[in-house]
Amino acid sequence: MTSMCAMMVGCGIMILATAWFGLRRGGPWAFWALLLSGLVALVYYFVISADYARQGASWADGLMSILELSVPLFLGIIAGGIAFRRGLHAKVSRD
Repeated sequence: MTSMCAMMVGCGIMILATAWFGLRRGGPWAFWALLLSGLVALVYYFVISADYARQGASWADGLMSILELSVPLFLGIIAGGIAFRRGLHAKVSRD
């Protein structure tokens, strides 16, 4: 459990750094990297929820929590995609 939590904290720091340094500077690679990491995490939660369902837990309970947690992901994908299409990303000086 400790090693899993350490990996989650490390991935969280990497996601924040990618968003702060890559996305703010307008790197399209950062948008795609954040999109991919969010979608991979979402698929992981579906797999875990299915595993709990096989052990007797209600599938609907797991599905509702996944859907609630994925709302910010999808809103971010939509907002980020619109911003990059319109060229609205922030221009940060490199001074």
